Amino acid sequence: KDNPIGFAAHKLEADARKWKEEDNPMVAAARKMAKLMKQMAKFCRGEEGEVHSKKELINTAKLIAKESEAVARMARKVADACTDKRMKRSVLQVVDKLP
Repeated sequence: KDNPIGFAAHKLEADARKWKEEDNPMVAAARKMAKLMKQMAKFCRGEEGEVHSKKELINTAKLIAKESEAVARMARKVADACTDKRMKRSVLQVVDKLP
């Protein structure tokens, strides 16, 4: 059965594992988002987990959006501090694609 949320959670978790979480709030936020997405995926598959209702599912989605906004803010700060114009533009292009 297709599970796009679960797939996205797995991919995000795998990508976040490439980096140390210590002193890196963007990685911490990415790992938190992956955990929340896994919770949503379990609910959507009808499995027992931390999410028990549609209301909790919506609240979990809101938490993911909040973390995504935090990552975008942090990434913009990184871009603003970047002295390489091409790198800055590249980071900002990626930030603009964040949901």
